[in-house]
Amino acid sequence: MKKPWLIIGIMLAINGGLWHFFIANYWTLRIPKDWSFQAEYLGTIAYPDEAGRLPEKSTINIYRRHLYVKEWEPEQAVIRESYSIYDIHTGAATWQVKLEFKVNPETGQIIDYPGHPEASGLYYLFPKSLEKKDYQHFNYYLNAYTLSYDREESIGDLLVYVYRFSGMLDFTEIYKGSDEFPGLIPLPGQRIRSSDKFVNELWVEPITGEVVKIVEDGPVDYLVDEVTGEKLRPILAWSGKTTGNTVELLAQRASDRRLLLLLHHGVLPGIFLFFGFGCLFIGGWGQIKGSSKKAVNA
Repeated sequence: MKKPWLIIGIMLAINGGLWHFFIANYWTLRIPKDWSFQAEYLGTIAYPDEAGRLPEKSTINIYRRHLYVKEWEPEQAVIRESYSIYDIHTGAATWQVKLEFKVNPETGQIIDYPGHPEASGLYYLFPKSLEKKDYQHFNYYLNAYTLSYDREESIGDLLVYVYRFSGMLDFTEIYKGSDEFPGLIPLPGQRIRSSDKFVNELWVEPITGEVVKIVEDGPVDYLVDEVTGEKLRPILAWSGKTTGNTVELLAQRASDRRLLLLLHHGVLPGIFLFFGFGCLFIGGWGQIKGSSKKAVNA
């Protein structure tokens, strides 16, 4: 009965290692086939008058962002993203953009994006196992920009890292809108840029890389001269923050995902290793006792 225990123990220990390093990675990909993300923001929006003056009071609007996997292969996931603005009084959509991104399912990094060679290798989604460092991103802003680690916070019982960007971004492409909601296309030699105080903050669960809260604040977007950067006229003032209900749902989603990762990378391999070493101990102890009996009989 000694050898069967040893064989079972070795098999269990090997399975624990295989589960942690290979099988768990398959079940806990950063972007599985059924991955999706939905967020609702409550924010303000203000358009300038004909003289270029912004109103003292902004209009309250609802922003909705929806991401889902349109196509999936082990080497590539195509994520469809839509970002829409709705009038809070009528519920009617007033603007929308729809984009598609080719992303590495394992890392969350952009594979490529048409017209933007700089996007390749940048993060569309945060990776798993976040560090307190800077991450280069490329998302619906259609800009390469840096999200820097800022601080730790808690949302309920969930520990999160907050990453922050503050600066100027070029929004010319995103202002084009979609076929259903055509936006603004500047004249040749002009661009649309945010102020240099545009802020994007993301609260992220560090084990999963899942975002649970978002703040976007664009004090004013301007039409500018492409060469000199001179501000020609304001285009829009806007801001948005994920609603409390959205934050609660995203936090629960991230918590569930976190438990799944811990189960596959820690608990299940640990169980295999625990019983594997137990069987090895039983088998080894049996061999020692057997050897002792032979020595005594001899």
